[in-house]
Amino acid sequence: MRFCLVLGGFIVCAMGSIGSVAADNLPAWTTDWRTFRHQWAVLNRKAPVCDASTATNGSFPNITGGQTSCTISIDEAALTIGNFVLPDHFTLYVDTDVDTVDFTVDKFQFGAGTTIELSAPQIKAATPTTLPRDAKQAETCEGGHQGGPGGWGSNGQNGIAFFMKVTTIQPGGSLWIHTDGEPAGDGSPGQQGQMGGGGRGTPWVQPNCGNQPGGNGGGGGNGGSGGNTSLVKIDWAGHGILPAQCAATSPTQRPPAAATGGGGTIIDIWGGPGAAGAGGKGGAGGPGGADGAGAGAVGPDGSPGSVGACSRAGP
Repeated sequence: MRFCLVLGGFIVCAMGSIGSVAADNLPAWTTDWRTFRHQWAVLNRKAPVCDASTATNGSFPNITGGQTSCTISIDEAALTIGNFVLPDHFTLYVDTDVDTVDFTVDKFQFGAGTTIELSAPQIKAATPTTLPRDAKQAETCEGGHQGGPGGWGSNGQNGIAFFMKVTTIQPGGSLWIHTDGEPAGDGSPGQQGQMGGGGRGTPWVQPNCGNQPGGNGGGGGNGGSGGNTSLVKIDWAGHGILPAQCAATSPTQRPPAAATGGGGTIIDIWGGPGAAGAGGKGGAGGPGGADGAGAGAVGPDGSPGSVGACSRAGP
C-alpha cells in the first residue's frame, strides 16, 4: 500500500506493511568491536566520503564535477547545513558503522531520481554449524542421550536511523529514502541423538537386558528476527513530521514516481523489514544399540525451531 500526502504543493509518499556478515569472514586484525565496525565500513564503502567543508555557510555535499555519489561517515553524521543539495540521480550513502544521521537544514533541494540510502546490508548470515553425533555409543543396557539443540540464527541488522529538521524544501525533484532492514539467519538442525547401548550383559554383572533405544534428536535452532526498517523523522517547518512506513520484506525496489518525479515533488520514504530466519530442522534420532541380537528403536526427531519475527521500526 502507498501513502501520499499533499503538503504545501509537495507529494510525500510512504509505502508498506509490518513486517551480518558471517563470523568466519570477520578480519582477524582487530578484537575491538567499535574499531572493527569502522574498519569494515571503510572496506565496504561504496563511494568517497562526502566533503562537508562548506556545509554550514555553503552547500552540502561539496560536489566535484561529474560526481554522482558520496558517503556520510561517522564524522559527517551530525551536521548543521545551510543548503543541502542533491543533484539529479545523486545517491547519498551512509557508512555501516553509523547508527543515526542527524541533520539540521535551512534549505533542502533534490533533483530527479535522487536517493538517500539507509538500508542495512542485504546479506543473510550463514546458518550455524550442527554438531556431529556423539561418536561414543551409550553404555551396555543404557539408552542414548538426546542430541544437543541447533544453533540460533543471527538477527538482521536494522536500517540506519535518519533525523532531519528542515526549514524549506525547494519544489521539484524526486527522492527515495531507502530504509530496508537486513534478513535474519536460519537456525541450524538439531544434533542427532546418541547411539543406544547394546543389550548383552555379562554373567557376573547383569543378564541380557536387550538392545537399548537411541537418543532423541535435538531441537532445531530458532530462526533469527529480521532487521527493522530505518527510523526516519523529517521535521519540515510548518508541516510536521513527514510520513514513513515500512513496505513488504526487503529487499525493495525503487518506487516508479521516485525515479521520474511523477510530475511533482516526490519524497518516498520506503523500505521493508528483513525477512525472518527459518527454524532449524529437528535432529534425527540416534540409532538403536545392536550386538547381534537386533537393533533397538530409533529415537524420534527433535521439534523444529520457531521462526523469528519481523518487527516495525518506531512510530
